[in-house]
Amino acid sequence: MDPDWHARMDDLSRSFQAILREHDEDGIGESARLYDRIERAFNLFSCGEGFGASKMNEFLSLAKDEMTKDREEDFNGVRRDMAEWQGDAANQFLDYVNSLDDGMNIMLDRIDTLQMILQAHAILVKGMREDVCDLVRKTLDGIAEAETDGWEVGMTIAGAVAGFAAGVAGAAVGLPVWAVIGTIAGTMASGASGVAVAVHGAEDELGVIVNFVDSAEGMLHLVDIERLRIEKGFRDLAESITDAKLVEVRPNRPVVVTAPDFQPGSFGMKEDTQAGHPVPTDNSDLVPEPGKKADGPFDKSTTPDGHDRYPEQGPA
Repeated sequence: MDPDWHARMDDLSRSFQAILREHDEDGIGESARLYDRIERAFNLFSCGEGFGASKMNEFLSLAKDEMTKDREEDFNGVRRDMAEWQGDAANQFLDYVNSLDDGMNIMLDRIDTLQMILQAHAILVKGMREDVCDLVRKTLDGIAEAETDGWEVGMTIAGAVAGFAAGVAGAAVGLPVWAVIGTIAGTMASGASGVAVAVHGAEDELGVIVNFVDSAEGMLHLVDIERLRIEKGFRDLAESITDAKLVEVRPNRPVVVTAPDFQPGSFGMKEDTQAGHPVPTDNSDLVPEPGKKADGPFDKSTTPDGHDRYPEQGPA
């Protein structure tokens, strides 16, 4: 939470309640719970953090750079080293390397999708703050004039996420079938969008405050519409890399590493390349199967039948 913005909203909340108190001789504000509604509106307006989302995007970009560098240095090197190896196990190992490379492409797409969702969040927070400032200015001007001709607010919020996501979905046309960024952006853009909040004019200071409360709550409804799009994007993204989908980014280990009945003779080089070196005859694992790592704080879950949610990590 932005402490400066939060303090500003807290000050405005107290100021607007004080203004209401000056013009509420008949106790209308108390009976209509206007004081509580003003406090709630400014409390909600103080939520949201654009800077944190920007920092997360920076770290995700660094992660993408490292992944791309590792792929270029490691995966291409493995393929070169495997050029002269043959046999069923060699083929399976090369398939595994290719699967890891595919998995990395999928993870890069998922990072792009996460960055898109975070950017949508930052856009919504920025838009909300702009519209709040606009509403506050119009309210204070109306109080100074003791009347308003009505106003329209929330124009930046209305459809902020939907419009941004629609642009991403349109640009993602033609991506590979494993890419989800276009699909998730499309679902974030779908559904009805809210429209800017319009109110009738007021003829006195108390009426201006009532208009403010109604407009503020209308704006918060617009924020909720767009916020739900972001939450759906997060849920869809999580679904794309969990449970059965997880094996796409963490493929099963090849026989050459894990099978107790692995035959070393099925993992060799061509005779002319072998150059007289003996073919291994030891039937034990060339590389011991790594032990299952302890679950992290977000992995401590099981399927409904009690098994590890991530079975490809190895036996529990």
